[in-house]
Amino acid sequence: MTTKKTAAITAFEATPRTMTATQNAHGRIRVNQGSVALLTTDIDDDDIIHLAVLPAEASIIKIWLGADDLDGSTGLQFDLGVYTTAGVVKDRDAFALEITLGQSATKPTTDYANEERNIDEVGQKLYLDAGDTLASHDEQYYISLTGETVASSAQAGDISWIIEYVVD
Repeated sequence: MTTKKTAAITAFEATPRTMTATQNAHGRIRVNQGSVALLTTDIDDDDIIHLAVLPAEASIIKIWLGADDLDGSTGLQFDLGVYTTAGVVKDRDAFALEITLGQSATKPTTDYANEERNIDEVGQKLYLDAGDTLASHDEQYYISLTGETVASSAQAGDISWIIEYVVD
């Protein structure tokens, strides 16, 4: 029989005790949420919809997305990723690849934050999701949707988001 201790338990038991990173224990959860109205011309292949700006030091917990029916059929897909505040792509599908958001009306109850992340990337900071290092990262990043396919019959409508993250 073995006993495995997480880094947080090892830090707690250390003498003297060491602090666990706030994104992993005892950090405050913050929210960025809203809706954006889209025209049919906003949802073509490679169109970008910047949803939120978050600090590079944020650790994203959840990204709930919902949408009106933006495609009368089933062709519409988006990638969910990270861009710089200058609009330059860092990782187009850091969180989700080819999601069918907008193919039918859905409330913002589907969480896409960890659809593409590796299991050991849960709890990491946003600048790492962007593919940057501690030395190279920007101060803030956009969380963005990028059109992956053209809507079969595009329809105007709204996309809503609720992003939970930790930063202290």
